[in-house]
Amino acid sequence: MLRTTAILIMFALVGCYETSAPECTISCVVDDDCPGDLGCNGGACSTGMDCSGPPISECTANEFLSCTNATTARLCNATGDGAVTQDCGVPGCNTTAERCNACAADEVSCAGPTSLQRCMADGSGFMAVETCGLGCADGVVGVAAHCRTIAPEYLATICDMPAVDPEELYTVTGTLDTNLASTCTAVVPQPAGREICVIRSGRIRINVGVTMTFTGARVVALVADNEADVLGTIDVSATGLTDGPGGGSIVSGARATATLGGGGAGFKTVGANGGGPSGSGTGGAGGGTQNPTTLNSMIGGPRPIFSGGVTLVGGGGGGGGALMVISCKSTVTVSGIIDAGGGGGGGGRDQVGGPQISFTSAGGGGAGGHVLLQGAQVMVTTTAQTYANGGGGGGGTTTDDMIGGVGQDGPRSTSPASGGSPLGSGGAGGNGGSSAAIPAVGIGASTSSGGGGGSMGMFRAYVPMGVTPMITPATTSPVFESSRIVPTR
Repeated sequence: MLRTTAILIMFALVGCYETSAPECTISCVVDDDCPGDLGCNGGACSTGMDCSGPPISECTANEFLSCTNATTARLCNATGDGAVTQDCGVPGCNTTAERCNACAADEVSCAGPTSLQRCMADGSGFMAVETCGLGCADGVVGVAAHCRTIAPEYLATICDMPAVDPEELYTVTGTLDTNLASTCTAVVPQPAGREICVIRSGRIRINVGVTMTFTGARVVALVADNEADVLGTIDVSATGLTDGPGGGSIVSGARATATLGGGGAGFKTVGANGGGPSGSGTGGAGGGTQNPTTLNSMIGGPRPIFSGGVTLVGGGGGGGGALMVISCKSTVTVSGIIDAGGGGGGGGRDQVGGPQISFTSAGGGGAGGHVLLQGAQVMVTTTAQTYANGGGGGGGTTTDDMIGGVGQDGPRSTSPASGGSPLGSGGAGGNGGSSAAIPAVGIGASTSSGGGGGSMGMFRAYVPMGVTPMITPATTSPVFESSRIVPTR
């Protein structure tokens, strides 16, 4: 009763018993303190106006007065004799700048179909961030607006997060071992086949005169946000019986035996048979063709079944490496050399030192590797040279304590790798496959036959729908496969 009396006295002092009393002139704590249908808003009675600030009797029309909360501004009304509120929405009310923000600080959004913009830190407006070559994707729940990128084959999400420094330029000279964690920005497992060693940067460039050689078991993936330029040389080839990086995960072609030359590994074409006592091409079978696009893993060139150390027969050549060069939203340009050749097969040998003799036959050649170029555009220029030739089969021997000639590794040429030369009356190895010829069979011999040649590998470009890659190399062996479509996201 005392509280009600006090309120009535206050109303009497200000003359505000009527519900039409001027807004924001009657003090209150709760709605019950206000007469009629007025409610308590910001410490004063009104019909809905927020009265957080002091009562207003005179102000500059439309002048900012205060932020009443995070998303509401209090302004002078149009007649300059009271206050009104303005909903600032998601961008919020800015007390320091005395206004509603035009946008939420640092928020990114699409300014159009090919432009990404970012709200400035003070919320005053947008600034252009990037022109999106593949288009701008509006933000959805959990994913901010962004310039579209490709979703590369075998590494569909690798472009979702940009490199730590989008402007960083990655280039190096020398040999990198993909088995070392320090070589890889990330290591990505595959359902089948070897792990992928990802080297990620804002930009990637192999400079003119630079040779970048990769070894180890893992597939190589050079992934740039922006341009990826191969101006120098990338070497992922096999060396003799040693696979190139990511090569040899599939075995293809028969192992050499004491009497039969090993078959060459198959890939783009079938591998060639080894020689045998019955004649050339009558030895171990060459491997069949492989279509890597039907697999869920990136593979390098196959190799013949590995002989190991059980019997000292000629070992099959290593498979050429697996390489991906990727630009997430720009162009992959190759104007230098890429070499993914297969390894040459091992020569036949005398297994027993000293006067005793026990001759074996030679191994088949390994297949050339597998190279994918993936980007918003792919350009292989008129100065580029791209090779993934098969290795030659090894040569047999009938010379005491001597090993037949090893097959030549896949060369940087359109000419095939030479088969290994025989010793004594052993059989010669068959040439490897190249753009000039299919793999050749090993030459038969009564005692130590030659191995068959390995198949060529594959080159292919992946680009978005509607884009035609520009593939005009000075020299290529094999020729590029038909390009394929890579999705964007």
